[in-house]
Amino acid sequence: MGGPEKEVVDGALEAQEGAQQQQEDLEKKKKREEKKSEQKAKKAAAAASNEADAVDPFTPPGEKKLLAPEMAKSYNPKVVEASWYEWWEKSGFFVADPESKKPPFVIVVPPPNVT
Repeated sequence: MGGPEKEVVDGALEAQEGAQQQQEDLEKKKKREEKKSEQKAKKAAAAASNEADAVDPFTPPGEKKLLAPEMAKSYNPKVVEASWYEWWEKSGFFVADPESKKPPFVIVVPPPNVT
């Protein structure tokens, strides 16, 4: 074989190798996507079990926070701090006692950065 016939055979071999490479790339991509979906499923299952393990009972506004029997695996501020502020206000944590004999407590706030 020589000349144009060899070029045709070489071209066919290159096309075949290119098709095989594409097939391998598609398989790799498919495996990556399957792995990602498995990881997402594991994360979702972990989150669901975490929520099920530590569901705090309803706390009426202004009452001290009622806690679940088991502690959550991760901190969720929206759930944990839901009724704290109202309870703090109701308990008088933000009110000064005008009859107190203690020296005043002052926190100096620095001026804003003006440059």
